[in-house]
Amino acid sequence: MFETMPLLMTATYVMMDDYHASVRIKSHADAAMRLTLVHESTVGMVSYDLPGNGHIGGLMVQDAEALIIVARRQGAIVATQVLEMDASQVAIGYLFVPRGGFNVLLEQRDALLALDDLREREEVRTQESVKQAWSVLR
Repeated sequence: MFETMPLLMTATYVMMDDYHASVRIKSHADAAMRLTLVHESTVGMVSYDLPGNGHIGGLMVQDAEALIIVARRQGAIVATQVLEMDASQVAIGYLFVPRGGFNVLLEQRDALLALDDLREREEVRTQESVKQAWSVLR
C-alpha cells in the first residue's frame, strides 16, 4: 500500500570543523514503521534499524559521505532517500543534499542556531511579560 503522507525526519547537527559534523536523526512516524539507516563512509558502511518513532544520535559524518534511509510498513518499502553530506551547503542551512528517493521530508537544523533562536524567543517572551506586568501596575 502506498503511503500518502511523507515520512517526516529531523536532522539536528553540530559542525565539528569545516568538513565534519555530529548528527542526530529523528523519525516522526509511528512505531509500527521500520527504518533502516545506512551510513556509507570512507571506511565502510554501518546500518541501524530503528522503529518509526526512533532516533540515532552522535552519528559522525564528513563531507561527501552518504546516508541512506529505507522505511518499511508491513514489509513493503514506503519511503527511501539517499542523502550526501555537502559541507559547502551548511552556510545556507543544509548539511545533507538529496541525491534520490521518494516520500521523505527531512528537516535540517544547526543545533547551535536552533539554540540561539530559542534564546531569542525566550528573551522576547520575557520582555513582553515585563511590559504586560508594568502595564498592569500602572
